[in-house]
Amino acid sequence: MDPKWDFRRLPGCNGRSNLAEPAGITAAMGGSDGGTRKAKAKPVLGSFMTVFMHADAADVVLMVLGLLGAVGDGLSMPVLLLITGSVYNNFGGGADNVQEFSSKVNMNARNLVFLAAGQWVMTFLGEHRVTC
Repeated sequence: MDPKWDFRRLPGCNGRSNLAEPAGITAAMGGSDGGTRKAKAKPVLGSFMTVFMHADAADVVLMVLGLLGAVGDGLSMPVLLLITGSVYNNFGGGADNVQEFSSKVNMNARNLVFLAAGQWVMTFLGEHRVTC
């Protein structure tokens, strides 16, 4: 026990405590419990490359494709928000020139189609890796 918290050492206690200690409390406090404590094995820390220890070339390619797919799929939502904001700005700005307004709407529709196609490809790459 930590001497700072050992109340048995107070004057007038004569080294004895009036309270009985529960079994194992001394060991939990860092003292000895009579040798019944088991030594804990230290966790083995390996490098990140141990993930690829048993992977062959095909596995590494699939993992890289899955990583690219996950990143692309994750980036699709912020890009969708940017395109949607552009759509709102175009509709909120009014239609001063019908030709210009129609051109902006068509550009935003094209961008949404490209985003949907890209998201489909990235999701396919990210999910296909798991099923192979």
